[in-house]
Amino acid sequence: MTRTQISLLASRWEFTGPDGNTVSVSLPHTWNSKDGQDGGNDYWRGTCTYSATFAAPEFDAASQEVWLQFEGVNASATVLLNGQQLCTHDGGYSTFRAEVTELLQAENQLTVRVDNSVNDRVYPQKADFTFYGGIYRDVSLLAVSYTHLRAHETDSYLVCRLLLEKKTPNTRDRQKSSI
Repeated sequence: MTRTQISLLASRWEFTGPDGNTVSVSLPHTWNSKDGQDGGNDYWRGTCTYSATFAAPEFDAASQEVWLQFEGVNASATVLLNGQQLCTHDGGYSTFRAEVTELLQAENQLTVRVDNSVNDRVYPQKADFTFYGGIYRDVSLLAVSYTHLRAHETDSYLVCRLLLEKKTPNTRDRQKSSI
């Protein structure tokens, strides 16, 4: 059995804020750390961009796949890997992930557009607390066995299913069956 390998992507991020300036940051990070503390509802809400470069993790292409996992981005995220849109996610308080195996290069450019604007996709939108914008939890690369437990989003809840996957000869296509 192949061991799961985890690479944390916490440092060397570039953050472009509402003023258009780019600064180096480490995760976790929010752009509302100052204006969200004053008790008023006048903190800035909008879209900012995070970017990072990373080397492809070592993994066994014959038995593993690689996933990018975000443990918390508030409130909506658009994720690009090497200039290609990978996924979008609405919901600032939930983990989300995407398989990146086929998109990995020796050196990779990860871009995350984060938006904490008022919208009708993410609730709550009014409360007695600040809706901090940013990547405020860990971001990781996971190299996992083709056969592993996955969380699948189904409507409004998560269901865990064991997927038995068998790699077919000479291709990266896999046959899947649910139990």
